[in-house]
Amino acid sequence: MSHEERVFYSSENGDEWRLARGPDGTVTVRHLPNAPSGGQSASFEVAAFLAREPHSPQNKALQNLIGSFVEVQPVMGEAQGEADLLDAMRSQE
Repeated sequence: MSHEERVFYSSENGDEWRLARGPDGTVTVRHLPNAPSGGQSASFEVAAFLAREPHSPQNKALQNLIGSFVEVQPVMGEAQGEADLLDAMRSQE
């Protein structure tokens, strides 16, 4: 039975938050508290974790990790028109 984990945030006090994929393919967030706290590790569903403390540094770190997996696509419409205008202005410099 194997699983994969990736640390996405470590706090100054030694706590770690990891993105974990279990042998069945489910993905969870694991919190591993630092040794001196004596706390137990906890696992959360990704959506539940993101809903908790949305402005915490560990939440933002997970959002950044997830965002890094998304390929940026050109935007159509008004924003694309603005991008075209900026490209045209840059080419005239």
